[in-house]
Amino acid sequence: MTGVLHTNSRQLDFHPHIHYIVPTGAIEPEKRLWKRSKDHKYLFPQHALSSVFRARLVMLLRSHDLVVSEAAFSKDWIIDCEYAGL
Repeated sequence: MTGVLHTNSRQLDFHPHIHYIVPTGAIEPEKRLWKRSKDHKYLFPQHALSSVFRARLVMLLRSHDLVVSEAAFSKDWIIDCEYAGL
């Protein structure tokens, strides 16, 4: 995976967000082989990715005592997955 953090919108107002490029598969540890996702488009369903990502990020931020406004966690987070193809 490759990710980039952006802290501003195009209008240069404060709007932290990230962009990730995620492969559509993973290495299967037992066989050490590349295994593609079932639909060959997404590694995880968008809704599942949204829930898990948000929970893990909040957990990691809090476990490192990083100060983050509670308002950031009370708002909806938008996860938008787009298939880029080959």
